[in-house]
Amino acid sequence: MTAAVYYDLRDRIDQYSTGFRTTPSGVELKILQRLFTEEEAAMYLHLTPELQTAKAVARRTGQDPTEVDDLLQAMTEKGLTTVTAPSNLFEKAATDESAPVDCWIPTSRHEPLTLTR
Repeated sequence: MTAAVYYDLRDRIDQYSTGFRTTPSGVELKILQRLFTEEEAAMYLHLTPELQTAKAVARRTGQDPTEVDDLLQAMTEKGLTTVTAPSNLFEKAATDESAPVDCWIPTSRHEPLTLTR
C-alpha cells in the first residue's frame, strides 16, 4: 500500500508548471516511491518556493537543524532539491555574520527514470 505522503507529494508537484497528473494505473506514485524515501517526501512537502535555510525549515518543522541540513544535502545530490545562495549574500554577510550561505528550494526537474519489474 502506498503511503499517504506520496499522494500529497504528487498533488504538490502537480501544482508546478510541469505538472504531475494522476493516472488510472497509479504509475506516478511508483515513480515517486523510486525517487523519494518517505522521509524525503515529507521534507519536500515542508519546502516552499521561496529560498529558505535548513535552519529555518528546522525551526518551522521542529526538527534538528543538522538533521534537516543533512537530509536536504542528500536530496540535492539526488536532484530533488536545489541549493543556491541568495542574490544579496555578500551584502548580508558584510553586516550579518549569521547570514545564510545555502538556501533550499524544491525542484521538479528530474533525470529520466526507468522502472523495472
